[in-house]
Amino acid sequence: MKFGNLHTLNLNSNRIGEHENCAGAKALGEAIQESRTLQRLFVSHNELCDDALFHLIDPIQRDAIGRNFALALFWNDFAPPGQSKAAKALHQVYLRSKVFAFHCDAVTQLVNDVIFVCEVSQGWMNEDRANR
Repeated sequence: MKFGNLHTLNLNSNRIGEHENCAGAKALGEAIQESRTLQRLFVSHNELCDDALFHLIDPIQRDAIGRNFALALFWNDFAPPGQSKAAKALHQVYLRSKVFAFHCDAVTQLVNDVIFVCEVSQGWMNEDRANR
């Protein structure tokens, strides 16, 4: 998958994860590593399962992106607290200091050794634009 000079890709509400299908998310995860221009990816409201969400978060967790990046993914199907591989990966992103800025519409909270995923206020993307 090639993005050319695309900076923002909005795939909200496109049912790309329906029936626990991870193929689309896996392809997107690989493509965002290869792209040098994509800075914002919107995949909310796609019924992405926890494994699919992990495919999108993992490249960021592994520092494979190498640029500022914003990801909107909250309104999908994270596994229950304590069982979510995607939430654990997202939590690791937030724990490590990074050279590049990462913005997301979801944050993690550790409560009694269980990671919970919480939605960030609606203004998170506007704050990202103001900081560019």
